[in-house]
Amino acid sequence: MKKTDIFETIEQNMKNVNLDETTKTKILKNVQKLKNEKINLMIIGTAGSGKSSTINAIFDMEVAKVATGTKPETMDIKKYELDNLIIWDTPGFGESKEKDIAIIDKLNEYDEKGEFLIDFVLVVLDGSSKNMGKTYKLFNEIILPNFYEDRILITINKADIAMDAKGWNYEKNQPTKELKLFLDEKVKFLKRKLKEVIREEEIIYYSAGYKDKKGFQKPWNLSGLLYFIIKNIPNKKRNTPFWLFDDSVIVCDGPRKIKKSFMEIVVEYISKGEEKGKIFGTTGEKIGKVVGVIVGVSIAIARSILDWFKALF
Repeated sequence: MKKTDIFETIEQNMKNVNLDETTKTKILKNVQKLKNEKINLMIIGTAGSGKSSTINAIFDMEVAKVATGTKPETMDIKKYELDNLIIWDTPGFGESKEKDIAIIDKLNEYDEKGEFLIDFVLVVLDGSSKNMGKTYKLFNEIILPNFYEDRILITINKADIAMDAKGWNYEKNQPTKELKLFLDEKVKFLKRKLKEVIREEEIIYYSAGYKDKKGFQKPWNLSGLLYFIIKNIPNKKRNTPFWLFDDSVIVCDGPRKIKKSFMEIVVEYISKGEEKGKIFGTTGEKIGKVVGVIVGVSIAIARSILDWFKALF
């Protein structure tokens, strides 16, 4: 399937898929939106969760390198375009502090219009993993401090090996009833565990498939994944990073809006600059401090200009 045909195929198939009318209408509306507007989706997950495999499955071609050994393939943030759906592939969370910071920076990057670039995030969890420690750290250290809860989608990949590689019908390329029940319980468990940190009513599981020396396995529930992504496309861009108001600044701190004084802003940016600078040693720390002062003072100058305009009128 050519990448330009995917959305047309979705429109054609909507009459036959087993979805309620409200969901069908929303998906069709968002498909139309994708024809006129670029939407940026970032895929985040731990190393080996299958982010690159998921991208390859969505594009129906090998656009992203897939790790077949212990070494992760996605070492930097990479961009792929599916018509107006732009997908950003990221390194595995926890690979290195520098790469984690790069993900955070991308989440807070602005586009040419001065709006946040990334519209929503797809979290890919490894269905075969029994250790949730890294997943909690991913939410608490990377995603939630820098993003909005209602723009985060949770998925479970590797459904085929979720139950110690048992319960998969390879002939039909689908889970058995036993494995499906196991996956449903895994979804319930995740909802209970993550309810304190995220509001997410729906979690979808799928298999991105694979191609390695041992053979090839087709993806499973890929259409469900695509519907899930398109259905949840946000209606509008994220809020701008800050607003000037009275004698303070309304700061968009990830999903929260906080009123802060100019001095608090300066101190905060100095701290952030120093923290990132520590990675590069003493020189980097000093540079980070200087950059922090410049950014903080720039906000104060902007506030002064606003006061000057108010005085004129």
